[in-house]
Amino acid sequence: MEIATMMASCLASAAPPVATAGYSRDIGEPMTTEAEQANENLVNRFCQDWEKQDAELLTTYFAQPFEYMVWEGGPVITTNEEFIKQMGPFLTKLKSVDWVVLRSHAMGPMVVNERIDHFYAHDSKYDNHPHIAGMFLVRDGKIAVWRDYSMPKPEQG
Repeated sequence: MEIATMMASCLASAAPPVATAGYSRDIGEPMTTEAEQANENLVNRFCQDWEKQDAELLTTYFAQPFEYMVWEGGPVITTNEEFIKQMGPFLTKLKSVDWVVLRSHAMGPMVVNERIDHFYAHDSKYDNHPHIAGMFLVRDGKIAVWRDYSMPKPEQG
């Protein structure tokens, strides 16, 4: 299924419109459902578990099938085996990993977060700290689609 179609389908089925769902709130007032909180918690645990540097453990968060775009315009991984093959050697070569979630928000099955992904090499000159906007689509308590995008660098001036 094409990503845009899948996301639209999930968003459309997430919840009835607020006006017909029996909710009373002002427009613009944030509202988080239990399902949204569960989705956000799942993604936050996933981000935290990167510190364990265990690619096999990370695959337990994925729906089957799933889509993970390694970088903008890069390859899309769709199986646990591909993920372990791609990320396993990378993670084991690092001294440590620490993903810091700066902010996170869930809307229906979608979770968007802003993070700094700290990858510490054994030789610190190879450390990498990308500033990321992550987009996750959660289906049945698992990550079905995951895309990371580079945050723009602040203007130098």
